[in-house]
Amino acid sequence: MKTQISERKLIQEKEDLASEKNKISDSFRKVSSESEKTALMEKSKSIEGRVVELKKKLNEVENKLNNHLLEIPNIPHHTCPIGDSEEGNKLIEKHGEITNTNSDEHSDILDKLHMLSFEDAVKITQNRFVVLKGQVASLHRALINYMLSKQVKNGYQEYNVPYICNSESLTGTGQLPKFEERFIQTIKR
Repeated sequence: MKTQISERKLIQEKEDLASEKNKISDSFRKVSSESEKTALMEKSKSIEGRVVELKKKLNEVENKLNNHLLEIPNIPHHTCPIGDSEEGNKLIEKHGEITNTNSDEHSDILDKLHMLSFEDAVKITQNRFVVLKGQVASLHRALINYMLSKQVKNGYQEYNVPYICNSESLTGTGQLPKFEERFIQTIKR
Protein backbone atom coordinates (compact mmCIF):
# COMPACT_ATOMS: atom_id res chain seq x y z
CA MET A 1 0.00 0.00 0.00
CA LYS A 2 2.84 2.39 0.90
CA THR A 3 4.51 1.61 -2.42
CA GLN A 4 1.32 2.42 -4.33
CA ILE A 5 0.89 5.72 -2.44
CA SER A 6 4.53 6.57 -3.15
CA GLU A 7 3.98 5.77 -6.83
CA ARG A 8 0.94 8.06 -7.01
CA LYS A 9 2.83 10.93 -5.34
CA LEU A 10 5.76 10.58 -7.75
CA ILE A 11 3.43 10.48 -10.77
CA GLN A 12 1.61 13.58 -9.53
CA GLU A 13 4.87 15.44 -8.90
CA LYS A 14 6.18 14.46 -12.36
CA GLU A 15 2.95 15.66 -14.00
CA ASP A 16 3.07 18.93 -12.02
CA LEU A 17 6.64 19.54 -13.18
CA ALA A 18 5.69 18.76 -16.80
CA SER A 19 2.85 21.27 -16.53
CA GLU A 20 5.20 23.88 -15.07
CA LYS A 21 7.70 23.25 -17.87
CA ASN A 22 4.92 23.76 -20.45
CA LYS A 23 4.04 27.09 -18.81
CA ILE A 24 7.70 28.13 -18.98
CA SER A 25 7.75 27.23 -22.69
CA ASP A 26 4.67 29.38 -23.26
CA SER A 27 6.25 32.25 -21.30
CA PHE A 28 9.49 31.90 -23.25
CA ARG A 29 7.70 32.77 -26.48
CA LYS A 30 6.19 35.89 -24.90
CA VAL A 31 9.30 37.44 -23.32
CA SER A 32 11.69 39.51 -25.35
CA SER A 33 14.67 40.30 -23.11
CA GLU A 34 17.65 37.97 -23.13
CA SER A 35 17.91 38.03 -19.33
CA GLU A 36 14.31 36.79 -18.96
CA LYS A 37 14.90 34.10 -21.58
CA THR A 38 18.08 32.98 -19.80
CA ALA A 39 16.25 32.83 -16.45
CA LEU A 40 13.43 30.77 -17.99
CA MET A 41 15.93 28.43 -19.67
CA GLU A 42 17.74 27.90 -16.34
CA LYS A 43 14.44 27.19 -14.60
CA SER A 44 13.47 24.77 -17.40
CA LYS A 45 16.82 22.93 -17.09
CA SER A 46 16.35 22.70 -13.33
CA ILE A 47 12.88 21.22 -13.81
CA GLU A 48 14.20 18.78 -16.43
CA GLY A 49 16.86 17.61 -13.96
CA ARG A 50 14.21 17.05 -11.32
CA VAL A 51 12.02 15.16 -13.85
CA VAL A 52 14.95 12.84 -14.67
CA GLU A 53 15.41 12.13 -10.92
CA LEU A 54 11.68 11.52 -10.51
CA LYS A 55 11.58 9.14 -13.49
CA LYS A 56 14.40 7.12 -11.94
CA LYS A 57 12.64 7.00 -8.54
CA LEU A 58 9.31 6.21 -10.21
CA ASN A 59 10.88 3.35 -12.16
CA GLU A 60 12.28 1.88 -8.91
CA VAL A 61 8.92 2.23 -7.14
CA GLU A 62 7.02 0.72 -10.10
CA ASN A 63 9.42 -2.25 -10.21
CA LYS A 64 8.96 -2.77 -6.47
CA LEU A 65 5.17 -2.52 -6.84
CA ASN A 66 5.13 -4.94 -9.80
CA ASN A 67 7.24 -7.44 -7.86
CA HIS A 68 4.77 -7.24 -4.96
CA LEU A 69 1.84 -7.75 -7.35
CA LEU A 70 3.54 -10.74 -9.01
CA GLU A 71 3.87 -12.43 -5.62
CA ILE A 72 0.11 -12.41 -5.05
CA PRO A 73 -1.07 -15.96 -5.71
CA ASN A 74 -4.07 -16.89 -7.81
CA ILE A 75 -7.25 -17.32 -5.82
CA PRO A 76 -8.18 -21.01 -5.77
CA HIS A 77 -11.62 -22.08 -6.93
CA HIS A 78 -14.12 -22.33 -4.07
CA THR A 79 -14.44 -26.10 -4.67
CA CYS A 80 -10.71 -26.72 -4.14
CA PRO A 81 -10.05 -28.37 -0.78
CA ILE A 82 -7.52 -26.66 1.45
CA GLY A 83 -4.93 -29.01 2.87
CA ASP A 84 -1.40 -29.00 4.23
CA SER A 85 -0.23 -32.01 2.20
CA GLU A 86 -1.24 -34.46 -0.55
CA GLU A 87 -3.46 -36.24 1.96
CA GLY A 88 -5.76 -33.19 1.84
CA ASN A 89 -6.42 -33.74 -1.88
CA LYS A 90 -9.89 -34.91 -2.82
CA LEU A 91 -10.22 -37.88 -5.21
CA ILE A 92 -12.81 -36.90 -7.79
CA GLU A 93 -12.76 -39.91 -10.09
CA LYS A 94 -10.89 -43.21 -10.34
CA HIS A 95 -10.36 -45.31 -13.49
CA GLY A 96 -9.11 -48.87 -13.58
CA GLU A 97 -7.39 -50.80 -10.85
CA ILE A 98 -4.41 -49.26 -9.09
CA THR A 99 -1.77 -51.82 -8.21
CA ASN A 100 0.83 -51.14 -5.58
CA THR A 101 4.23 -52.47 -6.59
CA ASN A 102 7.63 -51.81 -5.21
CA SER A 103 9.11 -51.19 -8.65
CA ASP A 104 12.00 -48.85 -9.31
CA GLU A 105 11.52 -45.31 -10.52
CA HIS A 106 11.85 -44.90 -14.29
CA SER A 107 14.93 -42.73 -13.82
CA ASP A 108 16.62 -45.46 -11.74
CA ILE A 109 15.90 -48.09 -14.41
CA LEU A 110 17.21 -45.89 -17.23
CA ASP A 111 20.29 -45.00 -15.18
CA LYS A 112 21.06 -48.70 -14.64
CA LEU A 113 20.68 -49.26 -18.40
CA HIS A 114 23.02 -46.30 -19.08
CA MET A 115 20.29 -44.49 -21.05
CA LEU A 116 20.34 -41.32 -18.98
CA SER A 117 22.84 -39.52 -16.83
CA PHE A 118 22.32 -36.90 -14.18
CA GLU A 119 26.10 -36.75 -13.61
CA ASP A 120 26.83 -35.79 -17.23
CA ALA A 121 24.14 -33.12 -17.07
CA VAL A 122 25.73 -31.67 -13.91
CA LYS A 123 29.02 -31.29 -15.81
CA ILE A 124 27.20 -29.31 -18.51
CA THR A 125 24.60 -27.28 -16.61
CA GLN A 126 25.33 -27.87 -12.90
CA ASN A 127 21.87 -29.20 -11.94
CA ARG A 128 18.18 -29.74 -12.76
CA PHE A 129 18.83 -31.41 -16.11
CA VAL A 130 19.43 -34.89 -17.45
CA VAL A 131 21.33 -36.22 -20.45
CA LEU A 132 19.37 -38.78 -22.47
CA LYS A 133 21.42 -41.42 -24.29
CA GLY A 134 20.98 -44.01 -27.02
CA GLN A 135 17.50 -45.37 -27.58
CA VAL A 136 15.89 -43.06 -25.02
CA ALA A 137 17.38 -40.01 -26.79
CA SER A 138 16.07 -41.40 -30.10
CA LEU A 139 12.63 -42.04 -28.57
CA HIS A 140 12.56 -38.50 -27.17
CA ARG A 141 13.33 -37.02 -30.60
CA ALA A 142 10.80 -39.36 -32.29
CA LEU A 143 8.04 -38.28 -29.89
CA ILE A 144 8.80 -34.62 -30.57
CA ASN A 145 8.74 -35.21 -34.34
CA TYR A 146 5.49 -37.19 -34.07
CA MET A 147 3.80 -34.44 -32.07
CA LEU A 148 5.00 -31.71 -34.44
CA SER A 149 3.90 -33.62 -37.55
CA LYS A 150 0.49 -34.31 -36.05
CA GLN A 151 -0.05 -30.71 -34.99
CA VAL A 152 1.15 -29.26 -38.32
CA LYS A 153 -1.57 -31.37 -39.97
CA ASN A 154 -4.03 -29.71 -37.54
CA GLY A 155 -2.99 -26.23 -38.67
CA TYR A 156 -0.26 -25.56 -36.12
CA GLN A 157 2.61 -23.43 -37.43
CA GLU A 158 5.98 -24.68 -36.26
CA TYR A 159 8.46 -22.24 -34.72
CA ASN A 160 12.09 -22.62 -33.79
CA VAL A 161 12.66 -20.12 -30.99
CA PRO A 162 15.77 -19.14 -29.00
CA TYR A 163 16.74 -21.28 -26.03
CA ILE A 164 17.18 -18.21 -23.87
CA CYS A 165 14.72 -15.45 -23.09
CA ASN A 166 14.57 -12.13 -21.28
CA SER A 167 13.14 -11.43 -17.85
CA GLU A 168 10.01 -9.78 -19.32
CA SER A 169 9.11 -13.03 -21.11
CA LEU A 170 9.69 -15.04 -17.95
CA THR A 171 7.57 -12.61 -15.95
CA GLY A 172 4.78 -12.74 -18.53
CA THR A 173 4.67 -16.54 -18.32
CA GLY A 174 4.54 -16.55 -14.51
CA GLN A 175 8.08 -17.86 -13.98
CA LEU A 176 9.42 -14.68 -12.38
CA PRO A 177 9.80 -13.59 -9.67
CA LYS A 178 8.65 -16.84 -8.03
CA PHE A 179 11.25 -19.16 -9.59
CA GLU A 180 14.07 -16.64 -10.01
CA GLU A 181 16.55 -18.68 -7.96
CA ARG A 182 16.04 -21.68 -10.26
CA PHE A 183 17.15 -19.92 -13.44
CA ILE A 184 20.57 -19.86 -14.96
CA GLN A 185 21.41 -16.35 -16.14
CA THR A 186 23.66 -15.00 -18.82
CA ILE A 187 25.68 -11.96 -17.87
CA LYS A 188 27.13 -9.08 -19.86
CA ARG A 189 30.90 -8.74 -19.77
